[in-house]
Amino acid sequence: MSKIRIPEGWQCVKLGNREFFKDIIGGGTPSRERSDYFGGGIPWIRLSDMKSKYVDQTKETLTKDGLMNSSAKIVPKNTVILSTRATIGEVAIANTNVCTNQGFKSIICNEERVLPEFVYYFLKSIKHILQSKSKSTTYSEINKTNLEDIDIVIPSIEIQEKIVQKLDYVLGQLEEKEKLILELYKKRREIISPKNSPKYEINFRDSIFAKAFISGLLSTEFNKITFSPISEKIEFKTIIELTKNRGGGTPSKVNSEFWNGHIPWVSPKDMKSYEIFDSQDHITENAIKQSTTNLIPKDSLLIVFRSGILSHSIPIAINRVPVTINQDLKAFIPKSDIDVEFLAFFLRSMESKIIRECVKHVTTAHSMKPEEFYKIKIPVLPKTAQQKLVHILTGKLVQGDKVLEKIDQILEFERKSLKHIDHLKKSISDMAFQGKLVN
Repeated sequence: MSKIRIPEGWQCVKLGNREFFKDIIGGGTPSRERSDYFGGGIPWIRLSDMKSKYVDQTKETLTKDGLMNSSAKIVPKNTVILSTRATIGEVAIANTNVCTNQGFKSIICNEERVLPEFVYYFLKSIKHILQSKSKSTTYSEINKTNLEDIDIVIPSIEIQEKIVQKLDYVLGQLEEKEKLILELYKKRREIISPKNSPKYEINFRDSIFAKAFISGLLSTEFNKITFSPISEKIEFKTIIELTKNRGGGTPSKVNSEFWNGHIPWVSPKDMKSYEIFDSQDHITENAIKQSTTNLIPKDSLLIVFRSGILSHSIPIAINRVPVTINQDLKAFIPKSDIDVEFLAFFLRSMESKIIRECVKHVTTAHSMKPEEFYKIKIPVLPKTAQQKLVHILTGKLVQGDKVLEKIDQILEFERKSLKHIDHLKKSISDMAFQGKLVN
């Protein structure tokens, strides 16, 4: 603080100065083994409660016995609460009588000399200084002695009030801007991983598939486009009845004649998109003849059955060129009564409800039980109806992709804005405590 010019008429005092600060009090935690120490209605502040300028409600409360049997102490309304352990420099003002855990120091102001809101903004502006004062043992911590040695520049109460009003307005505007940007990030996450999705992550495209098959698109959209309503009997068949399946294999790695050919050889590492046009590795025609891999015709359905299966997703793709596959994949070649894209849409929509049941955990990876997977029942709509549904869903995907693209463009701009806002907030705080803001 000595490097900062002290404005005329202001004082530089220590946080330990008892004319300005009545006391600095630590916190504590009662024994967790005693349930009767908790839930008694006395607000007990933890770091997770420090989400706004004022704190009056806390996730946990203490009983009188819990308070008496710990080092926690009640501090009055308008006490400035500062986190001083592990996470250092989070600040709030008590909006009622509260106590805290041991990760805080509570600064009780002499409100005739210094406003709690003024101290609140000052401590936020010197977060870097507070962190530099911390000493690390098991946790980084700033003790009471070091905290009391912090300098604070204090003007008259009238000027403090003006500074607080200015900071409330200006920083409030910037924080609103931050909230809008963070809300946009949240909206994007919700689009990609909807709240009503399964516990594991489901992406935006798969959520559209699920909505189509699980939430009633078959019964609404199909009625609108004059296909048979879902209430009429729809034939269900297994994937074995609708496709021919082929396995894969790995040609000998030591035989150079088998590799670096022109035929794509798909493994789980290539299954990162919904369509396969090429692969990282390629094999020769001789490799096909002398290994268990097969040439898979284009527009077949490729599914990873082991190794590449993640806890949140089973890779499913359509190969748009003839390929071969390794032993971790299976290929399903559609028969005449099933559209491969319709089949892919349906299986992706069922991932949360049916395919998950086919997955088993093994020591090194996840794998899927083929015998269970083969039991999955697929609604066999008329071929034209399947293709129409694919057209509808594809249109929704295009619309969704455009929305996400626009959001990403905005977020790229706003990401830069966030950095600018942080810089502005620091500059404004520096001005306030150099006496420049009220002038």
